[in-house]
Amino acid sequence: MIYLRGLMLACIVVIAGCGSDRPPLASLTGTVTLDGKPVQYGGLMFSPVDGGRPSLAGLNEKGEFEASYVYGVPGAIIGKHRVVFEESTATESEEDEFKPYAPPVDNYTISPKEIEVESGGTVINFTLERKK
Repeated sequence: MIYLRGLMLACIVVIAGCGSDRPPLASLTGTVTLDGKPVQYGGLMFSPVDGGRPSLAGLNEKGEFEASYVYGVPGAIIGKHRVVFEESTATESEEDEFKPYAPPVDNYTISPKEIEVESGGTVINFTLERKK
């Protein structure tokens, strides 16, 4: 009986210690439009204001996105983020989506430029405007 209790206690300690070193994440989805129409095949980067790994998102043909913290892990760090848009003229593979971003092309401004990712998840719609 003592052996069984010791084994159970050891299992509980091991399981409790197997946590993730990831910060708290929440889902981040939405759309991007320009002149009321969906923006196709661009990209977004969400950089936490307080530091940490940014999340990335690619746009589909409907202008929709879902942020990913790392490949296969959806979401963004909970808190405030600066938003950067990068235009693209063609679809990219999932593998390309997670390569480091090149500096964005400065043809557009995105609104809003800062967002808050909430613990229950965030849905946000962005608009682009052409720079004059």
